[in-house]
Amino acid sequence: MKELNKKYSDNKLKKAELKELREQMNQTSDDALEEVLLEDWLNDESANVVDLSEHKIDELKAKIDSRLVFNKSFRRYNRWWWAAAIIIPLILSNLYFYFDSQRTETPDMIVSTDKGEKANITLPDGTKVVLNGRSVISYSSDRFNHAERRISFEGEAYFDVAKNPGVPFIVYSDGFKLKVLGTKFNIVNHKENSDAEIFLEHGEVSLEALHSSNEIVLEPNQKAVLNKRLGTFNVDKETPRKVLSWMKGELYFSDTPLQSVIKGLEQCYNVKIEKLPNSLSNDVFSGTLPTDDILEALNIIKGLYGLSYVVSDSTIVLSIR
Repeated sequence: MKELNKKYSDNKLKKAELKELREQMNQTSDDALEEVLLEDWLNDESANVVDLSEHKIDELKAKIDSRLVFNKSFRRYNRWWWAAAIIIPLILSNLYFYFDSQRTETPDMIVSTDKGEKANITLPDGTKVVLNGRSVISYSSDRFNHAERRISFEGEAYFDVAKNPGVPFIVYSDGFKLKVLGTKFNIVNHKENSDAEIFLEHGEVSLEALHSSNEIVLEPNQKAVLNKRLGTFNVDKETPRKVLSWMKGELYFSDTPLQSVIKGLEQCYNVKIEKLPNSLSNDVFSGTLPTDDILEALNIIKGLYGLSYVVSDSTIVLSIR
């Protein structure tokens, strides 16, 4: 019976052998049957598991699952089966959840910045990322750099992707997916904004709008603006100086409405700027403003447009002199 029981455990029992095993079990006393099954359990490889590889855990779980329903077809309800029905499933269930817990993934790695902050990070594959303020990057430390290098991102950042043709670098962000093999690009994508911007400095990237499945390929010095609601792209030529000025501690503007310049200062310095005079609503600004000295930035605006300002806590009030 031991040999037949072993074949049953290995799922190698033929129909005729199954019938023979039933007959042998029906002819065996409860004590003898208990001894056979207990010996089989104690000698089973799962009693001394040392290999916790994913394949081995799957194999063990399958074996445990088969044991939990063992003898459903034999209908022998006696004192041994009552004990086995309680004790063995309890032991096996504990082992089942123990080994399953060994496969729990390590939590995602997350790096974030607040308003006005910047951060330089290097991913496990050697990719370098510069995060601007109000940005978040996350990835699975278990899966990253295996079949793919997948990250999630929100905010603004510059990526210098390490080349690895066999493991594509993929960025998932609100509204789109970006895929590259090795390149340099900038992303601006805040959840509260209706558009996302992707600028390619070097290499090649493919973009897919998640809401429409529209796909495009960017060439160097091209910027794609994605309408996240419609899933449509608008692609134009752009200069690296304008897009990447934030990395040099500058805000770059070219014929930009003054109201948009003020909004840029608010986001950069995490302040509230109130009461831009109506007489300046149609004015534009071209040039750069510093990102590390708000008083210097305000003095540039003050000198060009004849303004004065009053600073109170985190609020700045503008007025005509």
